[in-house]
Amino acid sequence: MPGAFRESLSTQDARGVKLLFQHDRNEPIGVWLELAEDERGLFAEGRLMPEVTRAREVLSLMSAGAPMRSCCATGTASGPPCGAVWGRAFSRS
Repeated sequence: MPGAFRESLSTQDARGVKLLFQHDRNEPIGVWLELAEDERGLFAEGRLMPEVTRAREVLSLMSAGAPMRSCCATGTASGPPCGAVWGRAFSRS
């Protein structure tokens, strides 16, 4: 859905959104470096923090080719309508 993330992105940048495991506010696993809407949906680029156990698990799964998808990455309770989220994450190690 074009424009699904426009309002959320206009009020906060990537630093204002938590990179969470399974949308669990008690499980931050990294930081977002970029969030931007394009013709495919929401582009999200983040850095997983290797000091966090769950982040190491996610990175291991991603390295093995496991698909990682999300439909809402806004960090807000209501969030925008779900749209395609794609991007990349990496470790700083």
